[in-house]
Amino acid sequence: MEWNQDSTDVTILLRVPRGTKAKELSVALDSQRIAVRLGWYGSLFEGAPLHAVRGADSRWCLEDDVVRLTLAKAREGQWWKAAVRGGEERTYHQLLHDAVHADERVKPFEELDEDAKELMESILERQEYVAAGMLDPEGFDDFRVVIGESSLKG
Repeated sequence: MEWNQDSTDVTILLRVPRGTKAKELSVALDSQRIAVRLGWYGSLFEGAPLHAVRGADSRWCLEDDVVRLTLAKAREGQWWKAAVRGGEERTYHQLLHDAVHADERVKPFEELDEDAKELMESILERQEYVAAGMLDPEGFDDFRVVIGESSLKG
């Protein structure tokens, strides 16, 4: 199983035998359970989403030999450490990578909520300190300082 995410969805990729037809698959996606069965084989995957999902907005498709499960996050903007409960967790570095490289529309500054505006202003101020030599990014442990503005825009 592989998985990735953006701010609105978690996508789980499951390999199936080449030649598998969609009609041979049985897929259940809801807020409490994910289950994928292959008719002639049995259970391919079963688990509970780490966080709440909107089951009605979740979907699946078969692309060649991969079943793509797209889980619609109930709480958009929440970055998941794992796709399913008990699954392998991502590090904070991996989560930051997910957030920075998510292929999403970037909100203009004017559309951000007040907390996000304050965070952006703080980041920009610290970047100015680094550029002026007033702050050493190597000795500072706040990741927001070393993220460039272009990185935040994807």
